[in-house]
Parts: sequence; structure tokens; C-alpha cells
Amino acid sequence: MEKTQILPRATEILPVMTAVMDAVDEESGKGQRDEATGPLFSENEPAAEYVTIGCSLKGGYRLTGVIAENTGESSIFIATNGQTERVAKVYHRYKKPKEEIIERIKSIRSPYVIPILEEGEIAGRFFEILPYYKNSDLLKATPLDAAFVAQVVVPQVNAALKAIHQAGIIHRDIKPNNLFFSDDRNSVIVGDFGISSILDDRQSVRLTTASRTLGYSAPETAQGFVSTESDYYSFGVSLLHLITGHDPFLGMTDQQILKVTLTDKLHIPSTVDNTIAQLIRGLTVKEREDRWGYDEVERWCEGQPVPVKENANRVKNIRPYVFNGEEIMELDKLALALAGKWDEAMKHFARGYISEHLLQIGQDLASTAADYEEETNREFGFFKLLYLLNPKAPLCWRGEFFTDLVRLGERVRECLPEINRDYADLLESGALLHFLRTKQLDPAVVDAFARLKERCRTDRNEAYYKMAFLLTGSNLMKWRGQLFDSVDALVGYLHANREGDIDAMAEELVGSKYFYAWLEHLGYGSILKQWRALPYGR
Repeated sequence: MEKTQILPRATEILPVMTAVMDAVDEESGKGQRDEATGPLFSENEPAAEYVTIGCSLKGGYRLTGVIAENTGESSIFIATNGQTERVAKVYHRYKKPKEEIIERIKSIRSPYVIPILEEGEIAGRFFEILPYYKNSDLLKATPLDAAFVAQVVVPQVNAALKAIHQAGIIHRDIKPNNLFFSDDRNSVIVGDFGISSILDDRQSVRLTTASRTLGYSAPETAQGFVSTESDYYSFGVSLLHLITGHDPFLGMTDQQILKVTLTDKLHIPSTVDNTIAQLIRGLTVKEREDRWGYDEVERWCEGQPVPVKENANRVKNIRPYVFNGEEIMELDKLALALAGKWDEAMKHFARGYISEHLLQIGQDLASTAADYEEETNREFGFFKLLYLLNPKAPLCWRGEFFTDLVRLGERVRECLPEINRDYADLLESGALLHFLRTKQLDPAVVDAFARLKERCRTDRNEAYYKMAFLLTGSNLMKWRGQLFDSVDALVGYLHANREGDIDAMAEELVGSKYFYAWLEHLGYGSILKQWRALPYGR
């Protein structure tokens, strides 16, 4: 019996989709779905298996030990091939680096960049075989000797970044535990390209929605941009951690870390060697155009004087704005302070305190703020004011900060299938769309969110679910405590549970806008339209 035949045709979309696909097959000889390839259902998809010690991998490798059970994207094992120990990075079933990034990493010929020795799949999970560095990462050896940092870490990581960038890759996650000792401890190797981005020859900056390590990420990443200079900022923060032996952001909240990244100077203790402190300052300049890169670091290594350019022309208030017991002089800091105390700040906004204060800086600025006060949706007007004061601020909404769109997507996904009212209001109010436009993101992305905002007028819930998939790009649907990444997986679950109340399950799916949004995300939009045109379509 076909798996889909266990479901009532008049009340369940899945067998209808099969019927539609059969009709397409008869007409064209090939079943297709939107922007996808292959059949709608597959009887031969391998079942997910638990990968653990003892499993064998391509190339004669066998997993013999565990280094890390879960890094967020993968599990890390020790693998042996004869007498040689390697690292097997086994990605989670729904994670896999882009093929182009893998090929570019394999093209790099540098002793300071970790090579990919082998790759393949096990139980539907992608894996990489990498060298095993028995002395582990630099984080575990902190604090490092200043001479070792200056003579080994700095020049070799600089050379590694040059090779990585010449290959058209932005690493995006330079931090102490992604820097490894060679076996003789005389070299340092850059590894872990799990969230790397590709930078084409014609680009100097890339738009991204991928997540990153808060604190080590450059200011521009809060706006959705990454560049080669972003890696050097992360390098500077990493050096501070390595030389002091302390996480510079230990004990800070996300909001406090963002404030340091965006507006405050990174605190460098007086105990840090003056020449290394100068290097860290040069690498952590807020404006990426003024930040040190390969050439400046190379000159520093040669002992040459290299100036640190810091923007001294920030707009400052003539007198401070007093908010939450603090006197705030700079507009960018004021924006973050207001965003963090949303309800109290809304009172200041509604009473005109902020626009009145801005008069001392300029009439045009104050006039724009006053226009925002007249918005029909007062909260949307306040949101716009925040980015008038600080165009580089990350996404802020009702006191919550999102370091990037992926973080917002993760928060939305955590609530599914329930709808979080705050995040739904963020979309419906137009605030999210305004944020995307101020950041000048990909017009196609902005247009997609503009359509979702418009859809809120007629179906807020459907728009919300579509937003969830658009933000994360994930194929996962959460239903009845299970995760499904394909229609195949869902049909398999229904088939396995056919002894239960299959009609109730079918009705639950057909009545779920979350389910329809998932199908559309998977590329079945045209099939959904055909199904809805049938007499029993909904």
C-alpha cells in the first residue's frame, strides 16, 4: 500500500498533492515542484541514524572518541585511519556548509589554515575529516606570553587571513577557540569555517543574515554587513582575550556587549604591553574603513609606526539628555539607552522631550523627530526615531535586541507553532520593513517582507508563519513534538502512526496555516494552488 493511501482524500492535502503530481507526470513525464528537483515522495530516503563511536566513515576512518557532542552545528569526533588520528566534524542532519565555500577552502595553500582532508556523508549527515591538533586551541592556554603573541600569533594569523580573503572567503568567527596550536606549538592554525561567507571579486562588503559570536563581531555586522575588515576586528578582540586570559565581555548582558561594540571603546587593561595595546586599538576601530588590515598588521610586525585612526567627529549633544538616571552625551548611545528601556522611553517620546532636546543640535533633526511623533502608530514612530539617532543600531523592539536577523528568526522559531504577539506586531507595524530598508539589504529580501507586511492586512497569522521561514531559511516544521524537514518525513510519520486517529491528524494539518506556510517554503506553491482549486480543497 502507498503510504499516502492511508489518509482520507477529502480531508488531507498530502494524497491530493500526490494526485496532482501524477497528473503532471502524465502530461510532461516529469514531476516538478517550485524551485526544487526530484519526486515529491521518496520511498528510498535513508532513515536518520545516531552517529556515535564505532561508526565507519568514507576513507577507512572509524570514530574512536568524542571531542564535542554538540557545537550548535555539528558533533566533533576523533577518527582513526590506521595509526593516524584525525578530527571528524559530523554536521547535524539539517546543517551543511555551502559547496562553494568547501571548494574554496580546499584551494587554500597555507600552513596556517586548516585543510579539509576528506568529506562525505554518513546516515544523511555531511562530515569533514580535518587534522587533529593534539595541543588543542589557544583559548585553553591563556594567558599567552606577550612575546609568543607578537612573534607567532599575530604574523601567522595575519598570513592566514590574507590567504582566506584571497580565496574570496570571510571567516566571520575568528575567536580564541578557533585558533589551534600545531603539534610542535610553533605555529598557529585558523580553523572552523562553519559560518563563513563568500565575497566575490567585485564586492568589498557582503550582506548576511547568518548568526555570529557576540562581542567578537565587528560593529557593521549588527547592520547585516560583513567584510574582510570584520575578520580583523574579531582578531583584535581575540588578541585581547589571549593576552589577558579573560573574556572581555564576561558578566555582560547582550545589550551591554552591543553597547561596547557599537559605541564604547574596548577596555584594554594597563597591564597589556603598549605595542600590543596599540595593535588591538588599531584592529578594533569602529569604522571599518579606518580599521587596520593585513598591510597595517604587517607593518606593525616589522616594528614600523602605524597610526590609529578613530573618528573624532561623532555628533555630540550640547548638553546631556538625562534618561534612566544617566546623563547621555552622544546620540548613538542615547538611541541604545532608549531602546533598552522601551516603555519609559515611549513616555519621553510621547511627551516631546526627545524632539525638544534635538533642537539644540539642529532644526532639521528636531523637525524629523517631531514628524515621527505624529505617526498614527506611535510605537512605529518611536522605532523610526531610534534609527534617526543611531543608523547603525541593531534591530531593537520592545526592549529586546537582536544581533542579526537570524537571532530574530531563532526567537520566532522557538515559539512555533504559537504566534508571539510582539514579533507579529514587529512585522505588521512596518517596523521590521523600515529596519531592512535603512540597512539597504537585498531589494528582493526587502520586497519579500513588504509583501508579508501587506499580507498582514488580510491574514496576520499566515504572514507571521511565512516570516518565520523567510528569516531562518530552515526547512523544519515542528508538529506534535517532532521536527520534519520534508513532506517525505511527514508522510513517514503519519504512516508509522496510522493506527491512531489519522483523521484527526489530517484535519489538524489541513486546518494549520503553519503547515501551508511550510509547504510553500518547501516549493509546493503551485501544487497548493492546484489543490485548492479542487472541489475538496480549502
